[in-house]
Amino acid sequence: MTNATRPHPRRDLLLDRLRARLARVTEEDAGPVFEPSALADVRALVEAVPDLEADLQVAREVGWFHWFRLVLGPEGGAAPTIMTTSSVRSRCSRWSIRGTARPSRT
Repeated sequence: MTNATRPHPRRDLLLDRLRARLARVTEEDAGPVFEPSALADVRALVEAVPDLEADLQVAREVGWFHWFRLVLGPEGGAAPTIMTTSSVRSRCSRWSIRGTARPSRT
């Protein structure tokens, strides 16, 4: 594995942090995806992955993060971040069609 394809050492930590954030989201409380550090954490995670198309775990969670921001956020509040991640959402959608469920909300 070359440095160009090797995941960043923080990838797993950032992915776990994102999954924990998504697990705290409810229809009544979308706060976890709108916390001040949320978008910065997601950007750091995406930057830590050499090839997002090859890392479907990260692509899926990033897609759900932006989906929750769009669906549960105030009108227009998530539009800028959604627009910049349309390709990520598209890939996640294709992957979800193959039978992968959305994050659990335990």
